[in-house]
Amino acid sequence: MKKTPASRTSSPPFAPAELASIARELDGLLERAADAEVLDALRALARRAGGVGRLAAATGLNRTFLYKVLSPAGNPEMRTVATVLRAFGLRLAIRPQPAPRAAGAAGRRRRPR
Repeated sequence: MKKTPASRTSSPPFAPAELASIARELDGLLERAADAEVLDALRALARRAGGVGRLAAATGLNRTFLYKVLSPAGNPEMRTVATVLRAFGLRLAIRPQPAPRAAGAAGRRRRPR
């Protein structure tokens, strides 16, 4: 039988309110396509959650591998990012882009006839 890493069976290292704030921050970074900033944020989260060693234990990923993919030169696969986020109590989500608003149309309402 395959062992399950601790994070998959235990609670995330952050409180629910803190998770909501972290999710908004990461979502904003992803919206701006700020890849380097996302990696910086994931590294900071790993430190706040007890370090890369604890993250490695929680995810079942190799500690050296995590240091490498979360480094400024790292280029983690989507699967790795999803695994790390899951250990923090987060997940990736895909949403449709909002439709662009017409210039000058904001705030104006049509008058009823």
